[in-house]
Amino acid sequence: MRTSPSLAAAMTTAAVAALVCVLGFHQTGSAQPKPSHEPFANTVAQQGEMIQLLKEINQELKEQNNLLKNGVLRVTVDRPAPAPAGGGNVGILKKK
Repeated sequence: MRTSPSLAAAMTTAAVAALVCVLGFHQTGSAQPKPSHEPFANTVAQQGEMIQLLKEINQELKEQNNLLKNGVLRVTVDRPAPAPAGGGNVGILKKK
C-alpha cells in the first residue's frame, strides 16, 4: 500500500510534534527540591566568621579602654539591691 507524500509528511510532522511535546514536558531532576544550604557545616567559613567577630569585639574593647583611660567614660558601682522578703529562689546558700 502506498501513501501519498502529503499524508506521509503529515504523519511525520505529527510524530515529531508528539516527540517534542513529550520531551518538552519531561523534567530532569527529582520531585524533591534541592536544599538551599549544604548538608554539613562549612567549618572554614565558620572559623573565618568567628575570627572576624573576635576582631570586631577586640576593637570595641580597645575603644572602651581608651575611653576609660582618658576619663571620658566613668563607671560608678552602686550597692546591690536587697534580697526579696521571703527568700524565693534568690539568696545566698548557708552551710548548716
